[in-house]
Amino acid sequence: LIGFAQALTDHGLPLRPEYVVRARLDPESARAETEALLMGDDPPDAIYAVTASLTLGSSQALRTTGQAANLGMVGQDDDRWASLVQPAVSVIQQPTTQMGKVAAAQLLRRVGGDDGPAASIVMEPKLVVRESSLRR
Repeated sequence: LIGFAQALTDHGLPLRPEYVVRARLDPESARAETEALLMGDDPPDAIYAVTASLTLGSSQALRTTGQAANLGMVGQDDDRWASLVQPAVSVIQQPTTQMGKVAAAQLLRRVGGDDGPAASIVMEPKLVVRESSLRR
């Protein structure tokens, strides 16, 4: 949330607290929260969901309410379904295989006796642009 707020600030946009919705980490909760957000007096023009399951639920809400063509959508993680639905969902793809390998190597070092300071490792995500975030 801090990074998202900073990105908005960097682009001269306000963070509107009423648009920050905290759903349980399941698609049904995300769908219900997204539908409620869309029914508000001033719905957003785009949605960013922070997990694959929240992306799925929000995407379902956009399609069932008929808003999928009107609102932008970007989700987190590139589950296979994201490219198969209409409109296909733009996502931030994380290097999950690389993350797992690095985490396992760090763990094995610790188990092997390495008691040095914790490492901070940054891996670059990739934005995969699909129809859900294209403006018509």
